[in-house]
Amino acid sequence: ERLVNVEGRQEEGNGLARVYMNRASALQSLGDVGGAVAGYDKSIAIYERLVNVEGRSELAYQLASALMNRATALQCQGNLREAVAGYDKSIEIRERLIIVEERRGEAGGLPRAYMNRASALQSLGDLRGAVAGYDKSIAIYERLVNVEGMSELANELTSAHRSRAKLR
Repeated sequence: ERLVNVEGRQEEGNGLARVYMNRASALQSLGDVGGAVAGYDKSIAIYERLVNVEGRSELAYQLASALMNRATALQCQGNLREAVAGYDKSIEIRERLIIVEERRGEAGGLPRAYMNRASALQSLGDLRGAVAGYDKSIAIYERLVNVEGMSELANELTSAHRSRAKLR
């Protein structure tokens, strides 16, 4: 914080955002979900500045990850609508990265975001929305596993099928 905020070394912003995100993750693991959300908020604010103001598009995936992690923490708190909104932002960024910028190496996060969003919608009682989310996740995982040969995502594909099947 001193390097970035006092000394003005903006090049250290990515490192600071990562520290906030790692700390938030640790707090969440310890059961301090409120502290985790606050940490993710700090990380997101830094990444939004880096990506949207400074044009550091290479950090957009990290922004999407911070948004998804915050949404997951919010979902744990029971703030389901806010969690869905966070997943939506993460999905929007991830789709842009994969479809527009063709950053295929980051494709695995997109179906995960759809799965998380579907889970939150299911908890809200929006079963149609949940089914649509699981279907989208399954379609992406099937393409990644069966067409692009990313066999390391096969377990996630199975998990998506299992989650969808539980809705029936």
